[in-house]
Amino acid sequence: MSLDDEGWTRVHRNKSRQSTPAKPRSTDCLASSSSSSPPPPPPADSLTFAPRTTGVFRRPEAVRADYDRIRSQWLQSEPAHEALVQLVDAAAAATTTTRRPLVVTKAVCLGIGTFDPEDGAWEAKRAAFVQLCALTTLVSQLEKYSKTPIQCIFQEPIFTDSDKTFLTSLGHRVVSSPQAYDLVDDTTLLFAIHLYRPIYAAALRSNLPAIFVGTGWDVWDTVSMERVNDLENMQKMHAMYTRHPFPQDAASTAFSSTSIYFAPPPPSSSVVVVERDSGDNG
Repeated sequence: MSLDDEGWTRVHRNKSRQSTPAKPRSTDCLASSSSSSPPPPPPADSLTFAPRTTGVFRRPEAVRADYDRIRSQWLQSEPAHEALVQLVDAAAAATTTTRRPLVVTKAVCLGIGTFDPEDGAWEAKRAAFVQLCALTTLVSQLEKYSKTPIQCIFQEPIFTDSDKTFLTSLGHRVVSSPQAYDLVDDTTLLFAIHLYRPIYAAALRSNLPAIFVGTGWDVWDTVSMERVNDLENMQKMHAMYTRHPFPQDAASTAFSSTSIYFAPPPPSSSVVVVERDSGDNG
């Protein structure tokens, strides 16, 4: 951490994913060191992250080979996969009773990390791949109910060219920060695991998503710090949505302190049917 010219405590993120993600700390809110009451956090796009420019870069084909191997393990033996399928099925069943189907038109993924860290750390790399597996599991199951293809959109400032080529080869879209924040609406699956508080504030500032996966209000509310209103929409979501602990990966902490929230079905609009008089007019 360091102090910038404006007195903000800036948290610098490692270029590789943390091997053991922890609960958010008060420093994640970037409190001012020169004021007794902290002002609102700075915009998320003021958090400066950049892709690495040194070291050996793996070819996209090698990244894809790692993903295919981990995805095969995920589908065949990972209990979290089946648990996610059951969560989506239960949410869809709940909306069926209200005659308001579960509809998701796009998935926005924030900060998944690089699939090619500079130090080649396997645990960090595997966490990114497992999170991608979880996202694709959710999307695949949701498409059965939305009955339309769901585009996955990724925003991660530390993506290398190999990361971008790998994801686009899977049919996904990669955008530059902060474009993805404005894509979140009430038909979005927002997938954002282990991120800094200003990122969540930016992603939720305009609209609440249909489904949210990330560090929920139950965790942020336990952080000992002066309260600010940057996560007011997350608090609202916590009160309105159905929340479940996210299924855990048995081999890592990829989903520690993570929740999945499902939006309640919108109220059915009242339809007034006016029958015309069958008699002759005039």
